[in-house]
Amino acid sequence: MQVFFLVINKVSLVDELLKEFVAVGIQGATIIDSTGMGRALMNSDEEVPIFSDLRMMLNDAKPFNKTIFIVLEEEQIPLVVDTVRKVAGDLSNPDMGIMFTVPIHYLGGGSFRKA
Repeated sequence: MQVFFLVINKVSLVDELLKEFVAVGIQGATIIDSTGMGRALMNSDEEVPIFSDLRMMLNDAKPFNKTIFIVLEEEQIPLVVDTVRKVAGDLSNPDMGIMFTVPIHYLGGGSFRKA
């Protein structure tokens, strides 16, 4: 089993992503508001030289993004990755987001059901 993480900067895509996840059989996900390090440093009172150009670029950007995480069986990972690409496009484009998985060594509680 793996936990799949998607940090998506374009929060307007979240509803469509969730609908598509349900359409392909993914029945549980957790969504949290999140903020990237660049945004957090930009909003601090400390002057961080490396972020001065970033501060100007992000001035009009949304103050947060969304992080979605889903517990998956190994065989579900390609399905979820394809679904994200279908809805969000190529995440390698600037300011889109990132997705990755992390192995689960223990799972307890909750209502996770094997497919």
